[in-house]
Amino acid sequence: MSNYMNIVNFIKDIDYKLKDNQYCNGVDLQTDVYKISEFVWKDVYKTDKPDLNNMCKIHEYLIDEVCKIHKSEENCFNNKRLKENLNIKKINNQIKDGKRASNIYLFNNYDYDYYFIGDLHSDDFSLKRIISQCSFFDNIIKENKIRLIFLGDYVDRGKSHFKLLENILILKYLFPENIYLLRGNHDGGFIKDEKVKLCVGIGKEENENDYFLMYIYNLSKVNSTFNLKMVAKYLEFFGSLCNIAFINHKYISILGVHGGIPRAKKDDKSFYNYINCISDLTDESIVDNKNKSIVHNMLWSDPHDNQEDLRENSGRFIFTHEQFKEFRNIIGFDVLIRGHEAERDGYKRFFNDRLYTIFSSGMILKDTNNINDVTAYYDVAPKIIRINKNGEIEVISVI
Repeated sequence: MSNYMNIVNFIKDIDYKLKDNQYCNGVDLQTDVYKISEFVWKDVYKTDKPDLNNMCKIHEYLIDEVCKIHKSEENCFNNKRLKENLNIKKINNQIKDGKRASNIYLFNNYDYDYYFIGDLHSDDFSLKRIISQCSFFDNIIKENKIRLIFLGDYVDRGKSHFKLLENILILKYLFPENIYLLRGNHDGGFIKDEKVKLCVGIGKEENENDYFLMYIYNLSKVNSTFNLKMVAKYLEFFGSLCNIAFINHKYISILGVHGGIPRAKKDDKSFYNYINCISDLTDESIVDNKNKSIVHNMLWSDPHDNQEDLRENSGRFIFTHEQFKEFRNIIGFDVLIRGHEAERDGYKRFFNDRLYTIFSSGMILKDTNNINDVTAYYDVAPKIIRINKNGEIEVISVI
């Protein structure tokens, strides 16, 4: 099955069977879901210059459908609450669960297990292990309440750009109420004069094809079956992603974001008195003294306990415990969970366990016959975080 419409119809058939409760077990569901990529890539590597027409059409279809889902998640009621309030806990009983507004997801259903997934960086091997570790397909079949919140950085550095994005799109399309996608600092860029511009820098010793947008731009130059218009399509998907997620549990309130918190203003008695409502956190018009938006700040900033150099003149700055504590008190959350930094152990706690860094791509060595050969992070032991129905935080190994 390599024809574009046959594959689309197969995807639609899985969706129909899910809604009609035709799957009896998670194994059958998993098999069908993973067959999609097998069909897409079945004949691609049989020639030096593979025909990518089908792949492009499938990806375009999935991006269009996922963007429609993201648009359908918008909620005017939540938007009004976010613009009228600064403390997230004060509106806990007023918001619509699982909806988005101002590029912010809001969750207040206590019956779910929530999983936070950190950076994946073009590593579909780790993604599949994460799905397995969460018993995701079994939970879906058993109608257990489970939500996976991805913290961004889907692309770059790893060796499986297309397949990682493809599987992310498939998961969101088939399980829109169980999969939620945030944006990372690598998830974007723009096209100017028919050339792509990244939103991150490429190191001198790095290969530009390790970066997704450069990879597909260069691919379009040597393979006529991959059209440059696909670059704009992937950017459309990145542009549809939310920046922040709040979980308002009866025991704990959690902020999920890719990077960290906004830049503090030192010339005021308060670091953050320029933030007037929750929706300000995603307002691109709010800029700091480096002309970086508050959105950029929260994609790029990093926590450190005892750091003398706060990189105050850099777009990627460091925030202190004091700054974090004030921001947390103003916004009203208890714990922040973020990605952005590749920790060797796959996670790190900061500020009296009020902030967690989680990283979800890395080498898995438990089974030497099943080694991850697509990750760029061979020295990282990947982790995810689970928030159970009691509001307890658990760090889980992706093994």
